[in-house]
Amino acid sequence: MFIEAYQYFHCEKEKIFMRKRFLTLLFALLMCISMTITVYAAPQTDQSHSQTQFTTNATPAELSIIKTLFYAQDYAELYPDVVEAYGNEEAALWNHFVNHGLSEGRSLSKNFHVFAYRAAYADLQEAFGNNLIAYYIHYATHGMQENRSITTVDQAVKAGLTVTGLRGQIIAKPIPVITISEEDQTPEFSPEPSAAPAENTDYEEGTPSEPAPEPPCTHQDDVKQIENTLTHAPVCSSCGYIDETQKEACTAGDSYEVTKTTHEQKCQKCNGIMTTESHNFSYGSVCLICNYDCTHIWGEWSHGSTEHSHRCLLCKWSEYDPHSWENGICTICGYGS
Repeated sequence: MFIEAYQYFHCEKEKIFMRKRFLTLLFALLMCISMTITVYAAPQTDQSHSQTQFTTNATPAELSIIKTLFYAQDYAELYPDVVEAYGNEEAALWNHFVNHGLSEGRSLSKNFHVFAYRAAYADLQEAFGNNLIAYYIHYATHGMQENRSITTVDQAVKAGLTVTGLRGQIIAKPIPVITISEEDQTPEFSPEPSAAPAENTDYEEGTPSEPAPEPPCTHQDDVKQIENTLTHAPVCSSCGYIDETQKEACTAGDSYEVTKTTHEQKCQKCNGIMTTESHNFSYGSVCLICNYDCTHIWGEWSHGSTEHSHRCLLCKWSEYDPHSWENGICTICGYGS
């Protein structure tokens, strides 16, 4: 009887010990799991707020305008990795920019960098925010006419601006200029001469020696436009001397140099720019001033029941044509009856 009671007591005691040990291990396991979840959850929260979200999706009409700023040769020189993968044909390079370059923050030419343009003009930042497409469209349709001249990273840095990229990274920033006051300058010590300088006997006694004067410039003159004026004069290509006695007013030539949106008139003698104006398409697709015939960039189609039309984004000229039906769908504009 005593032996059975002892065996029962010993068995129960061992069961209690095993329960305590199991609970201890379970508690330790739960603590480890809790710590693991805490350690790996924290960085994900921070990462979601580390990048600025930019709008890079463009409609076909917007891409047509942006394409006027695209230079395939520049794009190829800027991005040899693209040329290696896609070749150097203009169509292939443009397709890469549309499908990848825009969203990767690549520049479409050496003369226009969208992030430099964004950094330069606070009014545009206030109007467009992080919509990158809007900056391209603004420069192509308004910025050039408004003479907004800061369009590259180098120009932005020279203007004292910091340019940031698609992920908020710094592309370029001005180098600070450190000035040292006279009090802070470290004095320079010249070594003592090893021997007394030889006496100069090329001058009369009591007269200090002077360096020989430089020979006068013989002036190699070219007729150039004087900056910020409509006049020109002979300007020395060596020393920059302007002969004011021969200054005269610029005279406009009969021809114009044109782009898709502007024409400019140059002086027939010095070739300096006299005027730069937007085309005047008041009565059609031909400029009334320079006779430039617009190379249309068409907007989206407008549909009617029997015809469709589209309007040029540059000269505002509209063209109307009847639908070309095939199985109830217009093969030109895609309209379905």
